Amino acid sequence: MKTRITLASVIAAAFFLSHALPAFEDQTGFECFRFCLGILLEPSGAAPLGWMYYGGFAVSNVVFIAICAMLFTSKPVGKKYGTVMLFLSLHTISWMPLNWRNLHEIKPGYYLWLLAYLALTFATVAYRRKPNPNQTSVPMNMAATPPAAHP
Repeated sequence: MKTRITLASVIAAAFFLSHALPAFEDQTGFECFRFCLGILLEPSGAAPLGWMYYGGFAVSNVVFIAICAMLFTSKPVGKKYGTVMLFLSLHTISWMPLNWRNLHEIKPGYYLWLLAYLALTFATVAYRRKPNPNQTSVPMNMAATPPAAHP
């Protein structure tokens, strides 16, 4: 449990620190988040795909915080959260190749943000709920059928 709390603390610290550092051009991670949140809340000025793509980063950050908070509890993290984090990490990675012409403008905050996403994806997989070996799966039709009488 202590390792899990330490890992969650490091991931959360990296995530929040990434928002204070320069991330792209002259903007900090928090300013980039505000930009994406603005597009999400005011979609009128953005193209539909841009609204989904950049607004998705704002939603991703909120979901990141929620899933990271789950690591601070003693409950195992469900498999679906690992899948969600994998999707969010791929979305976060996709920003770099889409801006390949401006790679020199990507600052340390982005890389730390990406590292936090990848670390949380790893953590949700490492601390996922394990199947209970004592629980057997019974088909629904058999569960409803009473046992046969033996002669």
